[in-house]
Amino acid sequence: MKFSALANYAAVAAAAVIRRGDDYIELDSRDISTSLYDNLDFYVQWAQAAYCNADVANNTAVSCAYDNCPSVSANKATILTAYTGEQTEVAVIIGVDPTRKEIVVSYRGSSNIRNWIVNLSFIMSACDLVDDCYAHDGFLWAWEETGPTVMATVAAAKAANPGYTVVATGHSLGAAVATIAVGHLRAAGYPSDLYTYGSPRVGNPAFVQFITEQAGGEYRVTKLNDPVPRLPPIFSGYRHTSPEYWIDDGSSSNTAYTAADFTECDGYASTACNAGTLGLSITAHLNYLQHTGSCDSGNSKRTGLEGDAASADRVSDEDLEAQLNKYVQQDLDYVSAL
Repeated sequence: MKFSALANYAAVAAAAVIRRGDDYIELDSRDISTSLYDNLDFYVQWAQAAYCNADVANNTAVSCAYDNCPSVSANKATILTAYTGEQTEVAVIIGVDPTRKEIVVSYRGSSNIRNWIVNLSFIMSACDLVDDCYAHDGFLWAWEETGPTVMATVAAAKAANPGYTVVATGHSLGAAVATIAVGHLRAAGYPSDLYTYGSPRVGNPAFVQFITEQAGGEYRVTKLNDPVPRLPPIFSGYRHTSPEYWIDDGSSSNTAYTAADFTECDGYASTACNAGTLGLSITAHLNYLQHTGSCDSGNSKRTGLEGDAASADRVSDEDLEAQLNKYVQQDLDYVSAL
């Protein structure tokens, strides 16, 4: 059964495009190709690998518990560097896939996404990618800690493998930092593809427009009513990269999909797919084509981005869901006025 967004603008105005200032909303949706689905299914394994290989030694073969990255392992991919920021505890792995001839940057996601949702901050800080660029200060903090390692490792890997392409990926909060990473990789002259799963919004219109318009593709996957991609809300100044590939069929715990279960939606402020849904489905967030994050022990603090656990525990699921639904309605009202 197909999942429906609260505001199905496509039914009202097929293929309509709204532009106001830096906002871009295309009120249309399309199915995806089988070849694109195959790539989405492959790179989620690299996103999973960041959970499973965050503490390995350099030049270790990629492997995942529960056989969660079989294609990556079969390609004899290796980890060049695994690094964890001391303050944010955000982890990144940089690896090479000799079969696909790729250098892959993969960021680990959150150990407790509910804490982050409850303690959500809308604060942005300036970024140096383009004029008027702003991004979430927590994600920028994580990039500032990990970025020097990423850039140095990619530069060395490209020098050793000049014919290899660069890909960045991540799940959850790792997807957000990967989005910033790909902006810096492209600015440094490395055309890079970006595959993210359950990413929150990362920055303002200038930021997402820069990311979307640079050389390389953006493949941002969302699922059903996963609350994380709906945050921080549009009305607070945040936008998404475009396009979005929304898993709109099946249960929140399902991980077996085909290309027919995806819908593509374009726009930095589109509410035609995930952004128009309601609810607090953490289960949907943890099941993107596989049980994402299943290598995570849950013991890592990573409070630099997630916030205080005690304060999160004082907020009931009912109150949290009501607040999230309020944000959705505010976003729908905001976008309809553009």
